Amino acid sequence: MLKKQKVEIRLYENPVYVDGSREEALGCVLRGEIIVTFNETTKVKKISLEMKSREQVSWCEDFIFPLGGGNKLFQQTKTLLDQKWSLLKDTKSRVFQPGRYVFQFELGLPGDLPESVKTDYGVVWHKLVVKVQRSRFLPNLSADTEVLIKRQCSSFLLNQAEPLLIDNSWESLVKYQVGISSRVYSDLDTIPIKFYLEKLCPDATIDSISAYLKEYVQVTIKDNHQVRSKKFSIDVGKSHKPIADTSSDAVFRDELCLQIPKVYEQIQYDCSTSLLQVSHRLKVLIRIQDKDKKYHTIYIGIPIKIACRMDEFYYSLPPYPGNMQVDSPPCYDTLL
Repeated sequence: MLKKQKVEIRLYENPVYVDGSREEALGCVLRGEIIVTFNETTKVKKISLEMKSREQVSWCEDFIFPLGGGNKLFQQTKTLLDQKWSLLKDTKSRVFQPGRYVFQFELGLPGDLPESVKTDYGVVWHKLVVKVQRSRFLPNLSADTEVLIKRQCSSFLLNQAEPLLIDNSWESLVKYQVGISSRVYSDLDTIPIKFYLEKLCPDATIDSISAYLKEYVQVTIKDNHQVRSKKFSIDVGKSHKPIADTSSDAVFRDELCLQIPKVYEQIQYDCSTSLLQVSHRLKVLIRIQDKDKKYHTIYIGIPIKIACRMDEFYYSLPPYPGNMQVDSPPCYDTLL
């Protein structure tokens, strides 16, 4: 016996991957199927599918007024894509017998469509919505699903994936070298940070080394020829290691590992859109003590990129399903 009447969306690939920057990418194709189940003879006027994409930013700022304080909300929503088409060829109503009906679809997405972003101050979201319009006496059936779009700028990132070494000294107390194997990482990667520390003053003591990741989110609104921006920063993760320094030690070699959290949960890929920019810095701290027992901290900021993993883009795409039973091919009103 058939279940109750319903409509479902099944995507063959989710996330959907785009290769190249917004200026150079050719785009991608979103593929899937709509599954409609009827448990009785049903008259259907229309089955429509719509792709919606929006960019939204929102934040509050405190202000001091002559008669007291307050805050103001800044927000803006930008429509990126609104594309609708019908899954039925005929414009007239159609009668469906009880059963399960499958409609395959393909939708070409432009290469300059921004990738998915999820931060506390701004988001870019993509949603697919299907509606089954029945007779006037029956409520319509509908379903929606989030579409994740990831971008991999492979040509640019390959140029950034080189080791980086910072060589410097501080206040004639310590000479330091800090090295990382690359300036490009993905979520759940581990960043190995190598340290070479040399005391230039025998009375100085190296106390500890630390590292954490800092995410910068800049949001912008553009209204009535006015532009207002606000930059926020979030500390993500931390790794700390004390140093067992003795007066006889002059040189220290050590390594600190920092793991990047999962994207869309605690962190976001680097990106740049018209209203939203996300960037990252690796912050390294070296804590030392001088001869007067006073502590000092050396701060080192290293710009890095958090990006979609290249092997994820090239090797993780699911195969296109074959031998599908299709009731009726969709009508692509605006495809490609």
